[in-house]
Amino acid sequence: MQNGLWGQRMWVSDRDLCQAIECAVRARDVPFAVLNVMSANPGMRWDSEHTGSVIGYAPEDRHVAVSTPEIAEGERRARLEQEIVDRLEQISAKW
Repeated sequence: MQNGLWGQRMWVSDRDLCQAIECAVRARDVPFAVLNVMSANPGMRWDSEHTGSVIGYAPEDRHVAVSTPEIAEGERRARLEQEIVDRLEQISAKW
């Protein structure tokens, strides 16, 4: 099965992941943090600026998301399913 656009935009290369882990281990002044780690992929709604400011992570790789007819159809269906769930939740909240 192919990754959708969202999954492709969250992609992280092996090199970037290893760099993030190394930066986290070396960040001795950070006792705990929840950080987003992905490569420098265009279109991703998260960015790595915060992660960089906390542990010094700077992604080196990137992946440009590519759609296919199957991916587009899967995303269309997912949007429709979410609309149905949202409407059912609205109806049930009124009861």
